[in-house]
Amino acid sequence: MDWPYSGEIDSILVAGIWDLHKAEVQTIYEIEPGKRYGISLLLDIDLDLEILVSAPSSWDVDAHTSDVTGGPTGGGYIISSETRRCGCPSTWCGLSRKSSGTAMQSRSVRASSSSTTTRTSRARTHPLTIAPMAELSVREFRNLDGIPAAAWESLTARPPASLSGSYAWVAAAFETVHPAGRPILFTAEARGRLAGLLPLALYEHRDGATVRFAAAPRNDLSDLLVLPGDAANAGAAIVAALARAARSRGWAVELDAVDPGGVLASIDSNEDLSWGPGDPSPFVDLKGDWQSAASPRRLRRWRRARQQLCARHHVEVRRVVGSDVDRHQDEFARLRDARLTAKGRQVGLPQPAFLRRVIRELGARGRAEFMQLVIDGETVACDLYLVERPFAMIWLRGLHPSWARFPCGHLLLRASAEALADDGFTTLDLGRGDEPYKYLFGAERRVLRQARLRPS
Repeated sequence: MDWPYSGEIDSILVAGIWDLHKAEVQTIYEIEPGKRYGISLLLDIDLDLEILVSAPSSWDVDAHTSDVTGGPTGGGYIISSETRRCGCPSTWCGLSRKSSGTAMQSRSVRASSSSTTTRTSRARTHPLTIAPMAELSVREFRNLDGIPAAAWESLTARPPASLSGSYAWVAAAFETVHPAGRPILFTAEARGRLAGLLPLALYEHRDGATVRFAAAPRNDLSDLLVLPGDAANAGAAIVAALARAARSRGWAVELDAVDPGGVLASIDSNEDLSWGPGDPSPFVDLKGDWQSAASPRRLRRWRRARQQLCARHHVEVRRVVGSDVDRHQDEFARLRDARLTAKGRQVGLPQPAFLRRVIRELGARGRAEFMQLVIDGETVACDLYLVERPFAMIWLRGLHPSWARFPCGHLLLRASAEALADDGFTTLDLGRGDEPYKYLFGAERRVLRQARLRPS
């Protein structure tokens, strides 16, 4: 359960309003032995709040606090009759220590002796919700068919990691990219529903075995998929299960291009995985002043080039969506190969079969689009975008070398960003790589994360 918890709950044990004008300690409810509870304090202002959580001396108590200043604050407390590891994202957790009847001291939380109580130093009235914690079960699958497609698609991550973890992407990867790899899928289930999924590929070799994200290294952003409301607990359980399996079977774990602001990076406490910096992956805030990021000289050059093109040719910028995406695949493939050849780079990556299938399936669902620069009816530049509102990522690019004398790629990217911003998109991910051109569009530098676990 996330803290502050905002998802669905099975039932409400206590839901009420209590008056915080009173200075004395108020008992909210008595703990029942053998049960697990989650307490969510929903506060609409910044408040100095002190919570006391207590349990019998034979119980383990985990206390979790949200430390947010200048806005809403909230805290969650877990009381459990069984030992468990903290599953809070590190950015939220102010305290995570076990207690066996002894006091836990922190700025805002401590454990006492007999009942669950709450105290505050400032007068306000706020709601309290107490709900039972869902029991999690973790399973390991060796094939994709073991997970119902509808349950898989109900999970999410911050885009485009949600797309590179989707069933369509992973299934295409195992049929085309991973001929020597085998699926290893770790799932967490809660309340009879799939709550988390980590789709991986296992490669066996002479020196052992290595586990990576499915479709790696062709994913520009990867993460653990979760059901909204279950991120912390489901994620922590899956990471712990992966670490146990890797250590017992001698696997090396190599997880690259991890979203630094996503579920996986925020949940793990560095006890199971070793974390380090990965590739740079700049992004543009389309709500900001990105249009004036380039130098005045550069802006004048783009303006003159656009004027020259429009004076001599019929110029269009087209956005290709839906079922039309599949019909433009061959055209995009030719332009992409031409661009890579002109730059002296390897052609054929990602694998054409993988690329064709992913574009077809995501395009039909409105998750893949082409942006084209068309001159006199001929497409001279084409960029492939992965989209899930309000995020868009430029994944792959194509350009005809005969038009390289004009900054066609820059003109197309600027026009595409303007169109996406006008359509309500807020973030343009420019993908992995620190190429200088990305910063001409006001990109902010971001460094992805990578996680490692080596067999002992």
